[in-house]
Amino acid sequence: MNEVDRLVRLRIKVLIFAAFAFGLWQLAWIGKDIFTDSDRQLYLIFGSLSALGGLCWCFAGYFFHSYSKQVKQANVGMALNDELTLQNRSKAFIFGYALMLSIVWLLIPVADFWQFKLIFAIRAIVTLGITLPIVYFAYLERQNFEELE
Repeated sequence: MNEVDRLVRLRIKVLIFAAFAFGLWQLAWIGKDIFTDSDRQLYLIFGSLSALGGLCWCFAGYFFHSYSKQVKQANVGMALNDELTLQNRSKAFIFGYALMLSIVWLLIPVADFWQFKLIFAIRAIVTLGITLPIVYFAYLERQNFEELE
């Protein structure tokens, strides 16, 4: 395996870990805020998960930093940002945009039947709009990487 292939695999792993960490941190934080007054046990569970997710997010930041140093040392930045990668980023961005708009449009009729705080819905939409496109991008990159093998 050459250096570019190794760095592509590493990028996929770092992105999936970062998306998981961010999603856990933010969605558990939303859960903690929802159960602030009602159930102390759930509040503590979600608070612990949020802290774990925040810690994982810190590790993800370190992994991003380490990855960028490896890319600079290998001097393969252009090879990692080829046309296929740019196309995958565009697909993931459009997917995230369509996802957030779809969820917003689905929440409009749901609001007639279910009472919820808008701030929690907005935070969940934004969290999903960040994490799912990252996972989709990693999936597309992995799929392309496997086709080349």
